[in-house]
Amino acid sequence: MDEALRTSATYEQNADAYEEKYLGGSVAADHGGPFVDELDGDRVLDVGCGPGSDSATFADTGLDVTGLDVTQSFLVAAADHLDEAGAAVSQPGSAAFARGDMRSLPLDTDAFDGVWCCAALHHVPKDEAGAALAEFARVLRDDGMLFCSVKRGANAGFEPDDDHGDGDDRFFAYYSSEEFEDVLDDAGLDGNVRLDDRWVSALASPR
Repeated sequence: MDEALRTSATYEQNADAYEEKYLGGSVAADHGGPFVDELDGDRVLDVGCGPGSDSATFADTGLDVTGLDVTQSFLVAAADHLDEAGAAVSQPGSAAFARGDMRSLPLDTDAFDGVWCCAALHHVPKDEAGAALAEFARVLRDDGMLFCSVKRGANAGFEPDDDHGDGDDRFFAYYSSEEFEDVLDDAGLDGNVRLDDRWVSALASPR
């Protein structure tokens, strides 16, 4: 089993614990403003959507969201979460969910105005990250916008999660800013890379 699919199996086996963790907050609600401001359209793909906290935020702002994840239990939870969130707002956008691997998206070319990939690409080995980013560029319109964040550092490998996964392993690939800039460039994406204590993130568009 490859690294990304082995990580997905850990999420699947411990879905309830991870759903409780990830539904505790929305990164899009706290930090998604610059991404939304750059959108020229309302079609957003949420790659690695998990149980749907960011997808719900985007739908609540009136965007049409497609959430994609390889973990089936997360997609079921995301659909349930969006149903509950939609009942609480008067004019939500729409949301749909699909199962798929970010390295080979089951989606049409030029289909989205924005791609949001928060804390998901780092579950893919570094030598496959370029393929995933190229897929993000493919499904984006020429003037589309990508937000992508990965963990900051230098290592790559499997790590146990005793707090949420009963010690089962998840794969993480850590990046420096220069390394992430290079992989974006190789995938045909231009943008600004930002650092904080734990994360490397970028807003980028296809060349």
